[in-house]
Amino acid sequence: IVAAGCDAGWLECVHNEDHKDLAVARALVSHRQIAAVGFTGSLGGGQEIEKVARERQYPIPVFAEMGSMNAIVVLRHALRARPEQIVDDLAQSLLARHGQQCTAPGMIIVPGHDQARWVFQAMADRIKRAPARRMLAPWIAETYRRRVREVLDTGAIEACEPQPAQEGGDPRLASAVLMYAQSARLEHVPTAWEEIFGPAAIVAGADMNARGFFFTDGALTATLIADPEDLKDSKMDLVDDGYLAPGREVQAWLQRRAGRIIFNGVPTGVRVAAGMVHGGPFPATNRPDSTAVGPFAIERWCRPVCFQNCPDELLPPELQDANPLGIRRLVNGEWA
Repeated sequence: IVAAGCDAGWLECVHNEDHKDLAVARALVSHRQIAAVGFTGSLGGGQEIEKVARERQYPIPVFAEMGSMNAIVVLRHALRARPEQIVDDLAQSLLARHGQQCTAPGMIIVPGHDQARWVFQAMADRIKRAPARRMLAPWIAETYRRRVREVLDTGAIEACEPQPAQEGGDPRLASAVLMYAQSARLEHVPTAWEEIFGPAAIVAGADMNARGFFFTDGALTATLIADPEDLKDSKMDLVDDGYLAPGREVQAWLQRRAGRIIFNGVPTGVRVAAGMVHGGPFPATNRPDSTAVGPFAIERWCRPVCFQNCPDELLPPELQDANPLGIRRLVNGEWA
């Protein structure tokens, strides 16, 4: 930073170990020299920061990433063709960084109850072998355990492996948990569709009323695991054993609810690339028009300015007639 000509204190990290104390955040967001805010954290924290920014004498923009229940839809032909690979990939994705990623799998939707139960049991066998690990902070571990209990207490969950338990001694220690339910039982259980930050996921078996499982909130990611046979149909139709072949309708649903759509992959792992979108509808973010990753993320920190009838010598180099920077520009509607 100093070599770039900036003051040594230009980049700072302020620690606050009390997650209930928002005084530090309020002080930073309220400071008159702060012109915009980027935030990654909880829904409550993001909304509070946005409220402080809005109530300033001169409000400023907030770009908040707050919570994401990332849905994965596994279709029939794909599951028949490569069941072990799909289960391995999903289990590894859930366990990576002990589930403490905003793109970790949250809801795994498998049409057909027999297929869904198999996925649940196969994933559970892998997850049970993973040791308990320390989470980022004691309160994060406690919130994780509380959220799992909240979902279990709804009575919608039919199976859970392993059973969640308070790990002895270390308050930061927590185990991964996998739950199973029929999608119809989850439809009127909003808490089951809210993010559980940590290594927990729900396998949801979808029945003949499969349209009923299309009710998640906005998310950062949505994943479709499908083979070409799964995608033939342009609409939902009943086929052989009562399974609904969603095809393109599933893709359209995913697109309405997430900023990044993954095909035959896992949501964890965000590549810094021009095509990347790390954002999504509320509550994933408060600004679905932006991305936190990739070149377009810089637009969060830019303010457009128009120079009308301005003398050439007063224009920034990017706009001068001679184009001294030699950049590609849009001139009178045409690229030059």
